[in-house]
Amino acid sequence: MKKLFLLLVLIGIYSIGCAQRPQNENGKKTQFRSSFDTNFTYLNSLVATKASIFAVILISFNGYGKIQDIKFSDGAPPKFISEIIRIKDKVDFKSMYDELGGSASDMQVLIPVQIDAMQMAGGGVPIEQKDLDNMYLFKGQPITGEYVFYPAINYKYHYNNYE
Repeated sequence: MKKLFLLLVLIGIYSIGCAQRPQNENGKKTQFRSSFDTNFTYLNSLVATKASIFAVILISFNGYGKIQDIKFSDGAPPKFISEIIRIKDKVDFKSMYDELGGSASDMQVLIPVQIDAMQMAGGGVPIEQKDLDNMYLFKGQPITGEYVFYPAINYKYHYNNYE
């Protein structure tokens, strides 16, 4: 019951984060999001699997905006993890740190990532229950401590069900 309550609270917080847009005051993508979108190529490999993904990336920054650690929720597929590790030096995470008001202290940021598979002639593919259950588990343990939620990264891709 306690885990269910925590999951519902976290989903509520996530929903609020989804309503925010990672844009600057001119309505343009932030530097972080622009660099992420430019380098993230995982969608191409997802088309063959026809799968939806819901995962959380945990970025730990030191007081100077340098990445100390990157962790992934237990529901993150191995190929997704490999892709983020591949592009981490190409993505402008420092601008995210600055955007979130980074200071002289360490900061931990949660970035929800949702990738929805959509059939060309039909609706979306549901996210599996196990992925929702593992959304805020890291190595089998629920997250603890203080975190900043970054607005969610959402993608949709379409596939033909007749392939």
